[in-house]
Amino acid sequence: MPETLPEEELAALDSGMDLDENAVQGLLTDLAGMRMTRRNPTLPEIAATAAFLASGHAGGITGVPRRHRGMSPG
Repeated sequence: MPETLPEEELAALDSGMDLDENAVQGLLTDLAGMRMTRRNPTLPEIAATAAFLASGHAGGITGVPRRHRGMSPG
């Protein structure tokens, strides 16, 4: 999620990284290319999906919720 990847947090991971706005945008573009949808979900989209899944409208959806931290499906 682009909103959760601020330059300050990335720099804290590796103090040797020199990240400007263009570098962060390049990273986000690369991450988007690895996703099945080829784009980065936004925080409001993820919140809306979670709210839908927790509602009575999602009664026809079956399966086991999973929290997956990787970029590959499954």
